[in-house]
Amino acid sequence: MLDQIAHLVAQMPDHWATAPIYKKGIALPSGAPAVGKSPLGKAHHEDLTPSESFLYLQEEPDTFGAIGVFSGARSGGLAILDVDANLGALEMKWGADLAKAPRINSPRPNAAKFLFRIAEEHWGSVSDVSLAASKQGFEVLWGRQGLVCGDYHAGGSYEVVGDISAVPEAPAWLLAVMRKSFSEKAEKEGYPQIARLFRATAEAETVHARSHLRTMGGIGSTRDNLGEAISGEGYEFKEMYPGFIEQAEAESNKRAGVTFRYANEVEKIHHGLYEEALKALEAGQKLKDEPYFVCQVCGCTVAGEAPEKCPVCGAPQSKFKRME
Repeated sequence: MLDQIAHLVAQMPDHWATAPIYKKGIALPSGAPAVGKSPLGKAHHEDLTPSESFLYLQEEPDTFGAIGVFSGARSGGLAILDVDANLGALEMKWGADLAKAPRINSPRPNAAKFLFRIAEEHWGSVSDVSLAASKQGFEVLWGRQGLVCGDYHAGGSYEVVGDISAVPEAPAWLLAVMRKSFSEKAEKEGYPQIARLFRATAEAETVHARSHLRTMGGIGSTRDNLGEAISGEGYEFKEMYPGFIEQAEAESNKRAGVTFRYANEVEKIHHGLYEEALKALEAGQKLKDEPYFVCQVCGCTVAGEAPEKCPVCGAPQSKFKRME
């Protein structure tokens, strides 16, 4: 195992801020048992190079069993896309971009980490994305530490696929997700105009992504796009989210389970709305000109008027956002 880690450490950029990870069950300085993810304390405030972290594993192999890296500015803009469940579904959505990134597989089924680099000009407008916020079975580490090689806390070890020294620049969709998270935090902290700016730049990245898709023939006619949307939404509520829910239940992760169940119900609603739109288009009819309202708790989408109570999560009418 140490030989494999040594090989990977030799490929890691020297500017990465890393940390040796305590083995599961080892008593931490606080006296509590390590869970297999706990970094050496001083690594939180002192940048250790990959070689320095590896030295701990060499000298104390019974104490340290893995190496983690701190994402964000400390490691030159490293962002870690951490997929927790149903990897296949996300590969269908973003496969071309994921294939370009170094990939870290864990023994856990349908899970992997992908490494991307955020250009320095974007550092001030992106944020960490939690599993609950993404609602798609992934989180984005920005500032947090993520394990990249060595022991996996539940048994087995991590496997690195690709060149860990060749981290590609983050694609437009990842930047948009991280900017949206940053915007939401600014809104909560009482900076509405700054939040508006972040939303605008996130939308700009989405425009870029659409332009790239157009160039590659990925955006077709409205009829074609509705057909693709129906197929995609059907897949999500019939296969993708049921898998997420099953995984969350197996791990007794109640919070994630609730989030995924909400999302699953919402995808059914989206599927129905798209089918209704396609049916009208094929009949030569136009849909009624009316706004849509989106529940900001679960994403439930309704046309016309916001209900007094969300049919999916039970949130009050005040939680619905009007979309023109």
